[in-house]
Amino acid sequence: MGQQREKTNRSQQILATAKAVFAQSNYRSSTTAEIAAAAGISEPLIYRYYPSKKHLYLAVLGDVAQRILQRWDAIRRTETSSLACLHRIGRDYLDLLDRNSDDLKVFFKAVCEDGDPEIRDFLAESYRSYARYLEDVARQGQERGEIRRDIPARVIAWQMMSLGAAFNLFAVLGLSEWTRADRETQLLAFLERIATSHVATLLTREAAGPDPASATGRGAGRAAIPRPGTAIGQDVDPAANLPTGNAAGATRGEGVGMPREPAAETAGPAGPPDGGVAGERTAQSDR
Repeated sequence: MGQQREKTNRSQQILATAKAVFAQSNYRSSTTAEIAAAAGISEPLIYRYYPSKKHLYLAVLGDVAQRILQRWDAIRRTETSSLACLHRIGRDYLDLLDRNSDDLKVFFKAVCEDGDPEIRDFLAESYRSYARYLEDVARQGQERGEIRRDIPARVIAWQMMSLGAAFNLFAVLGLSEWTRADRETQLLAFLERIATSHVATLLTREAAGPDPASATGRGAGRAAIPRPGTAIGQDVDPAANLPTGNAAGATRGEGVGMPREPAAETAGPAGPPDGGVAGERTAQSDR
C-alpha cells in the first residue's frame, strides 16, 4: 500500500512539474531533461511512469480537462438555477485567467500542436466534452423556462466556449485594455441574450442600477439572476448577483452574436437554426 501511494505521488509530481514547464514554454521546445531537473529527479525516472514525452503531454492535457470539468461539477451541485450556473462557470474561468493559471495556458498553447494528429484529436475531444457539459446545463435551463428555446442548447454552449477562447487570447497577449470589468460585461450580455423574456427584462432593469434611495444594501447596483419560476416583481435570490460593468454595453449586448428574443412569443415551439449558426431564427424546437 505504501509503495503504491509513493508511486502515485511521484507520478503526480512529474505531472504537475511537466504542466508548469509546458505552460512556461511549449510542448515542442520543452524536454524531459528540463522537466526532470525542475522536479528534482533523474530523467530516466520519468520514463518509468510515462513512456514518452508525448504520453506525458497527453496525460497533462487529460488532467487539466478533468480538473476543469470537476470545477464545473462543484459549481453545478450548489446551484439550482441553470442560468446562474453558467454565470458562475464563466466567472470561475475569468478567475483562472486572472491567476494566470497553468491549466489554461498549457491547454491554449496545445492548439499550436495541431500538426500532430494524436494531440489534435485529443484536444478536440476535450473541447467537445466542455461543450457537451455546457449544452446539458443550457438544455436544463430551457426545460426550467430560464433559457430561450429558440436558440439550440448546442449553439449556446459553443457561443460560451468562443467567449472563453477570446478571453484566453486577451490574457495571453496581455491586452490590458480588456479589463476584468469589460469581460464581465460581455459575459452578462451573453446571459441576457439567452435568457427568457422575463429573466432578460429583470436583468436589464437591474443592470441600469437600483433606486438611489435603496442602494444601500449588499449587492446594490448589480443585476441578479432569478431562481427557476421567479417572475418580475418577485423576490430574487441575491446569491447569484451579476456584476454589470458597463451596464449600457451589457444591455445592448455589444460584441455578442446572439439574437434578441422577440417581443411576443410566436405560436408553437421554436428550435435550432438552419445549419447550427448562432443568431438565426428557427421553426422547430431544440431537441
